[in-house]
Amino acid sequence: MRIFQKGVNATASYGENIEVLVAYFHARQYPPFAGLKETLNDAFGFPISEGRVHCLLHRFAQKATPIFQMIKQRIQDSEVVGTDEPGVKATGFKHLFWTWKTHKITYIAHSNNRGSETIDREFPERLPQCVLVHDGWRAPLKTIFKYHQTCLAHLQRILRYLKNYTQTRVGH
Repeated sequence: MRIFQKGVNATASYGENIEVLVAYFHARQYPPFAGLKETLNDAFGFPISEGRVHCLLHRFAQKATPIFQMIKQRIQDSEVVGTDEPGVKATGFKHLFWTWKTHKITYIAHSNNRGSETIDREFPERLPQCVLVHDGWRAPLKTIFKYHQTCLAHLQRILRYLKNYTQTRVGH
């Protein structure tokens, strides 16, 4: 009689179902490791350490790497790609999650800079056949693409600012 699911070989080992659950909570619910440990223990009865959470996430990331590479290649081959680099604060420091997206897929890369180093690292060959839609920040402007286009939402924001600025200055 088998007590654990296939792939669980030790008395304190976690299989693919727990690995996927940890990855889901981490990627979609964003708890800190301590909160994830508490949730798994309290709600599901799985006593787990923060170190084991880290190991499970690392194992899951290794399995997902071929999918990330496939998504990256599809972005590379796309005709139109939108990009942005929203910031997030973690442990008191600003980090960025660079995104490159089409109408069907999104590729996200963590970075600690908003410069072109991240573009160089993620897309060293650039996206030479694509129209890059972006916010007008310097890093995308410095890189080589077929065409650049400023995001319409950013253009609207600039126009709104200019309208409000001229109305206050001129008094209309």
